[in-house]
Amino acid sequence: MAGEHLLPDWSAYSMTPITELTELIGHSLIVSHIAIYLAVHLDCLTAVEKVHLFLGCLLHDIGKVAFPQADLASIQSEQELSELKRHPLLGYIFLRENKILPDIAEIALYHHERYDGSGYPFGLKGNEIPLLAQICSIADAIEVMLNGRPYQSPKTIKEIAEDFRQNSGGQFHPILIRLLRLI
Repeated sequence: MAGEHLLPDWSAYSMTPITELTELIGHSLIVSHIAIYLAVHLDCLTAVEKVHLFLGCLLHDIGKVAFPQADLASIQSEQELSELKRHPLLGYIFLRENKILPDIAEIALYHHERYDGSGYPFGLKGNEIPLLAQICSIADAIEVMLNGRPYQSPKTIKEIAEDFRQNSGGQFHPILIRLLRLI
């Protein structure tokens, strides 16, 4: 198969602890709902694009199943962090090899790109990043900030708004942030 050499042994999926899969699924479901909420307020997506956004957000972290215990709190080295940063590309390859529509798979591929070009896996910037992936990135950030992580306490709504203000034009598209009234 094309890209097979890039993929880890997907049997790791069966080795991923069920609690971590449950957390990943829960996170992805919440991100999907936040993304649709944002899309409704943007009022610029078609019904089909909203469906693609929802499904893409559900699958945005699918590449993480290749990494048992793949969370930032368990990262011990730069090598492990570098490996984990491959999850968008691995997820994209997995989704495309399983005939998932490109618009949906691209959300997985580009959800860690940043407006200023400092993201990964390709360092895309500005409008090079597909709109659906940018919306997913915002929804992903909201979920992480609201619920916290082992390495980060949950934030208040006021703190989240301040984070978006500080990262508008950096991590996030400034026009999207303004349109969504996140600052």
